[in-house]
Amino acid sequence: MKERNLAHFNEKAAEDADKLWREKCTGEASKAAAADFLKTSFKVGSVRADTVNYKDADRVFRSPDVPPAMVSFKQAVKNSVRPRILDTLPKPWDISVKADEKPVRKDLRRQLLMVRAGLMDQPLWYPRSKHKDMSPAEFSSSLTRKERDTIRHVGMVTGKGPVGSLTKRWFSLVDEKGASQHSVNPEDDFVGSWDISSSTCHPADVKARVRAFVEAEKRRVRMNGDVDVHVNRKTYRNPEEHFAEFQELVREKKRQYADIRGEFIRELRVEFPHASLMRLEAMARRLLDEKLLSDEKLPLVMSAPATGGGDAGDLAYYQEQLSQVKSLLDQDPENAEIKEIYEQLKDTVNILEESEKQKETVLAMGAEIEKERLAAAAALEAEKSKAAAEGSAAASSSTAQAAARRSHLVGRTCEVFYENKWFNAEITGVRIDDLGTERCAVRFIGFDQRREYKVQDVALLKPPRPQEAPVGSVVQAIWAQDGLWYQCTILEHTVKGYKVIFEEDPGQTPEEVNIDQIRLIAREAQAKKATVGEKEYITPAGYRIPEKYKVDPKVDSEASIEAKRRKIHQLKTQQREEMKDKESKQSQVSWQKFAKKQAHRAHKHNYIQTSNVHKPIGK
Repeated sequence: MKERNLAHFNEKAAEDADKLWREKCTGEASKAAAADFLKTSFKVGSVRADTVNYKDADRVFRSPDVPPAMVSFKQAVKNSVRPRILDTLPKPWDISVKADEKPVRKDLRRQLLMVRAGLMDQPLWYPRSKHKDMSPAEFSSSLTRKERDTIRHVGMVTGKGPVGSLTKRWFSLVDEKGASQHSVNPEDDFVGSWDISSSTCHPADVKARVRAFVEAEKRRVRMNGDVDVHVNRKTYRNPEEHFAEFQELVREKKRQYADIRGEFIRELRVEFPHASLMRLEAMARRLLDEKLLSDEKLPLVMSAPATGGGDAGDLAYYQEQLSQVKSLLDQDPENAEIKEIYEQLKDTVNILEESEKQKETVLAMGAEIEKERLAAAAALEAEKSKAAAEGSAAASSSTAQAAARRSHLVGRTCEVFYENKWFNAEITGVRIDDLGTERCAVRFIGFDQRREYKVQDVALLKPPRPQEAPVGSVVQAIWAQDGLWYQCTILEHTVKGYKVIFEEDPGQTPEEVNIDQIRLIAREAQAKKATVGEKEYITPAGYRIPEKYKVDPKVDSEASIEAKRRKIHQLKTQQREEMKDKESKQSQVSWQKFAKKQAHRAHKHNYIQTSNVHKPIGK
C-alpha cells in the first residue's frame, strides 16, 4: 500500500515522504542515534559480547557524553505519569522475617556472575561490619518494625531484598536466565522469603495461625457470655479472608510492577534495536530501581568508604586536598566545577588558619592559668610542709598530695547552694580538714562573703570552646557587681578570658571576665527574641538592624548617638561572622561530598578490576 501510494509522486517527493514516514512512525532517527551510540568499543553485557566492561556499562546511564536522544528518553521515562509501585503498605500479618544462614561470599560471587552476564548493573554491596557476624535471630531483632514491614513488602512485590547478612543492601533477585526467583511456591502463589532459601509464608504456618486465632475468638466469646459481642470493641474477622485479601493485594502490585517493566522494555527496544532481550530486561530493571528510589520506597544505604585523609576539620588535611585540586586545575584550567571547589577550599583553609591563631591564644591563656595553678599548688605545699612539722610526717605527706591533686580548682568559677538558692562563686583555696575531707573555700561573686564547702558539693561551670564564642557573638556573662547572668557582646579574646560589653550597662564600659564566666545562648531563645515584634531595617550592604538603634540627630543626644553607633557596629560584626561561618560550612560540605564521590568511584573500580570482571564466564 505504501509503495502504491508513493508511485503518484515524483522521485524527490517520494524520498521526502519516506523520510517523514520513518521519523513519525518507526522512530528511525532515534534508532540511528542509538545505533551510533552502541559502537563496538562499548561491550556492555550481552549486547555485543560475553565480557562486561563495567565502566562502559556505567557510562550507558551516567556519562555526560550520552546522546541527547538517550538523555531526553531517560528523562521522559522518569518524568512520565505512572502509578506508584509501592504506594500502600499492608497491615502486619504475622509473617516471619527470619532469614536462614547463607554465606556472604557465595552471595557476592553470585552477584559478580550476574554482572558478568549483563543481568545486573548495580555495584556490589559489601556487608556492614556490625551485622556480618550476627545470627539470623539477632539480625531480625536489630531491625525496627518499619524496616521489617518495608523489607517484607518490597521483597514480595519486586523480588528485591537483603540477602543473608547484607543489611539494607538491595539487588535484583534474578537467575542467569533473567527469571525472577522471589517466589519459591509459584503454584500455590505464596510469597517467598528474601533470602530465596525457604518460604516465609508456608501453608502449614497459615493454618496454625488460623487455628490460634479461632481459639482465641472462641475463648473471648465464652468469657463474655451473654454480653454483647462488641463489648470489648473488637470486631471479628475471618483470618482466611484477611489472608486472601492480603494475597490479592500482593498479586495486584506484582501486576502493576510487571506492566511498568513491560512498558520500559518496549520503549527501550526502540532506542536499542540491536540489544538482546536479556539486556533489555536488565536495563528495564535499572530504570525500575531508579523509579523506586524516586518514590522513596526502596532505601538504598551504601557504606561510605574511608577517605583516608585524616580528620575533616584538620588544617593539614584541607591543605593537602587544596594542593590536589590545584594540580587538577593546572591540568584543566577551564573546568568551572574544579575552579569553584578550589575557591571554596581556599576559603576553608583561610578560616582554619584563623582558627589556628585563636587556638594559639587559647593555649597561651591555658599556660598562664596553669602557671597560676602551679603557684597555688606551691603555696599549698608550703602550708602543708609547715603542718607536717607539727603532726605525723606520713599523714602530712598524704595530705599535701591530696591537696595538690585539687589545686587546679583554685580560680575556677562554680555554683554553690546557700539559703535554698544557687549562687555564682569563685574558688579561692582547697584544703583537707582533720577528718581527711577535701574542702574548698569560695568567695561569692558580687558579695564580700566567704564560705567553705565540700568539694563534692561544688558545681563547676563548664566554659564553652573559644571557637563557639567568636568576636561579635552575643552570649551571657556573670557581672561582677551582683554575680548574676546578663546578656553581652564579645569584643575580643584575652589571656584571662574575654572582654565584653553588657547590654544593660548604661555606661557601656568594656569589662574582662574569666573564660568560665560566660555561657552560650540557646539558638531557639535568640530566634524567639529576634521575632518578638521587633521591627528591622536593612542597610545597603544587607545587614539587618533593629529600628530602635536608628540614629535620629534631632532627638538623640551625642551620648545616645555614640552608643547606638557602637551597637550597630557590634551587630554588623556579629552578622558578618555568622555569614562567614555559614559559607565555611557550605564549602566544607560541598568538598566532603566531592571527595566522598571520587573516593567511592576509585574504590568501586579498583574492586571490580581485581575481581576479574572483564574475564568471560567459565575461563
